[in-house]
Amino acid sequence: MREFGPMYFFDCDIRMNVLAGLDIEYDTYSDPKPEFPTGFDKIMAKLDILHKNNPYTTVVLDGLTTLVPLVMNASVEAVNQAMTNKRVGKTVPNLPDYNAFKHFMDKLLLKFCSLKCHTVLTGHEVTDKDDISQRVFRNVACPGKAGDLLPGYFNEVWRMEVGEEAVPGKQGVYQETFKVRTRPTSVVSARTSYPKALGILEPASVPEMYAKINAWLQSNHSQAIAEATHEAIKTQTIK
Repeated sequence: MREFGPMYFFDCDIRMNVLAGLDIEYDTYSDPKPEFPTGFDKIMAKLDILHKNNPYTTVVLDGLTTLVPLVMNASVEAVNQAMTNKRVGKTVPNLPDYNAFKHFMDKLLLKFCSLKCHTVLTGHEVTDKDDISQRVFRNVACPGKAGDLLPGYFNEVWRMEVGEEAVPGKQGVYQETFKVRTRPTSVVSARTSYPKALGILEPASVPEMYAKINAWLQSNHSQAIAEATHEAIKTQTIK
């Protein structure tokens, strides 16, 4: 994790023990009693603190799938507080709750992505279907239209792909492979701002991918400086 500098994790998955021993900091966010939600408010309060004083190079929100219930619990509570006849007992979210959910999620993501550091959000996929074309595809697992809009908040949208390939020299023996997709297909979403630095499928090593991006940026920056210098010399010569 050192490649990413000091790191902070918003632990919504409650599984940070798998990273024990690494140089990271984290807090766990959950709603033990969903009818009395606190997780969303604690996340927003922490983001306020980080906007005032952020000692981290990278902040990770881990992850979207378990963040969604926290945002929805807060949405249901907010709508309920605005109602004259308040709902009592277990509540199934309805349209006003989903409208509040989109508002709260947008508010959280805007604050998260505007931190002065690298921001990373992990998530999962679900199978979806376009109502007009009937095309079946994989979409970000997030209620309503939020899943369609969420990738737009980030420069990079990388998709982990697990497969298998034959082990060289061992007939009939296969091993798992882990690749990161950086380009979309007709079924899955992925995107990179650095298509000249990254291949369509990269080995699942984020430090190596960052090294490729940095090398391309440095090369491109040097080339831009050289071109600007050349133009300046030409201008001076013409004068």
